[in-house]
Amino acid sequence: GREATLCPEPPVQFLAPEAAPGPLCVAPGEPVVLSCELSRAGALVFWSHNGKPVQTGEGLELRAEGPRRVLCIRAADLAHAGLYTCQCGAAPGAPSLSFTVQVAGEYSPGQET
Repeated sequence: GREATLCPEPPVQFLAPEAAPGPLCVAPGEPVVLSCELSRAGALVFWSHNGKPVQTGEGLELRAEGPRRVLCIRAADLAHAGLYTCQCGAAPGAPSLSFTVQVAGEYSPGQET
C-alpha cells in the first residue's frame, strides 16, 4: 500500500454554491462584505479588484475565519464598484470565485425608485 505521506493533498476548492453570487448593490457609505468558504482552512487566497490585487487598509480589510475568507469594506465608495475575484493559490487555472459590486452613486437618499 502507498503511504499516506505520498498522497497529494486534494486541490483546495470553494465550498460556495457553484453559481456566482448575484451582483451586490450598495449605497455609498454602506458596508460591503464578500465571503466565501474553502475546503481547507489554511489555504492561501488572492483577492483582486478589476484585475488588480486588492489593497488592504483605507477601510478595506481581509479576514480569515477558519475556512472562510472575508473581504470587508467599511464604507462603500464609487471606487469600490467592480469585479472582485477570490482565487485559491497562485497556480494558473486555480479555482476562483467572482463577486460583482455595484455602488449606486446616481441616487441621492430618499429617491427610491
